[in-house]
Amino acid sequence: MSYRSETISTAVGRINREYFLPAIQREYVWKPEQIIQLFDSIMRGYPISSFLFWDLNPENRENWEIYKFIDAFKLGGVHNQIASTHGIQNCTLVLDGQQRLTSLMIGLKGTYAIRKQGRQKKSPDRYSLHLNLLADPYTESEDPESGIYYKFAFMLPERVPRKDEDNYWFPVGKILDFDEIRKLETYIDVVVENELPTITQSRTTKRLFERNIERLYKAVHEDEVIAYYTEHDQDYDRVLDIFVRANEGGTKLSKSDLLLSMITLNWGDINARDEIYNFLDYINTQLTRGTCKTPIPCLIFRILGRIMRCGRAISGKMKFSKSHRTPAKWILFHA
Repeated sequence: MSYRSETISTAVGRINREYFLPAIQREYVWKPEQIIQLFDSIMRGYPISSFLFWDLNPENRENWEIYKFIDAFKLGGVHNQIASTHGIQNCTLVLDGQQRLTSLMIGLKGTYAIRKQGRQKKSPDRYSLHLNLLADPYTESEDPESGIYYKFAFMLPERVPRKDEDNYWFPVGKILDFDEIRKLETYIDVVVENELPTITQSRTTKRLFERNIERLYKAVHEDEVIAYYTEHDQDYDRVLDIFVRANEGGTKLSKSDLLLSMITLNWGDINARDEIYNFLDYINTQLTRGTCKTPIPCLIFRILGRIMRCGRAISGKMKFSKSHRTPAKWILFHA
């Protein structure tokens, strides 16, 4: 068994073009502080654990529901979209590493939307990741307990602090514009010669700017921190077993996550993942508003009965097909 590696820019460039998610994956769950910790680890040269991929043979693509990675995440209100496999020459599914790859995607190309309390009727604010290039990572952190060295923060574009001798907040995704070192050097020369002199005359500050942005460039474009192993076997049961074992680390899989993965694998041509998540949306939006006409106790008994039948079907290695289809409103795993 051999591992390969690639840069972050290469991996992010392949997301939703070659890299996709199998339906057995749960949804994205990381919080902003976890994304910041990931980027801080990368900047400090720390390993971020390995990744597990699965190359799906062309003849098997129609047998699996394949999903896109999320780039514009909204806490509690967004689901992965089904991906089309038409025209895709190399289709690789991520069995372990979804949370980290999605976090890299959000930090470099996307946003993280958060709805503030008291603003239920308004659109959530969309924050993008920034790095203060004038903050020295080797001085004492503002929050020593966090262990974060580099000053990353999610910010609204219109609320980024003005540039001064202590602040130069750089959109992290902009580093992707510099796909070769010559472009970065040109950018640094322009900023150091024309922009920084208007806010500071300190040579130390200018050198700090150069050091931080060069480190970001190296971390994204040069360091091969994405170390991965690729599984080629097409046996579904083997893949599910690998998936469960691989996901024993990181944020633990709950019993409901595992049950969802098993049902997704065995529900035949019915999209179990979408059925279940659509029902959860129904629970969260309709039941909480009092619009459901079914008495809650009756609904709960129906849900429990269906779960028991699903459990027996799984334990008996039964394959779900259209003949076993039940409306998703009677299936509940996470509520």
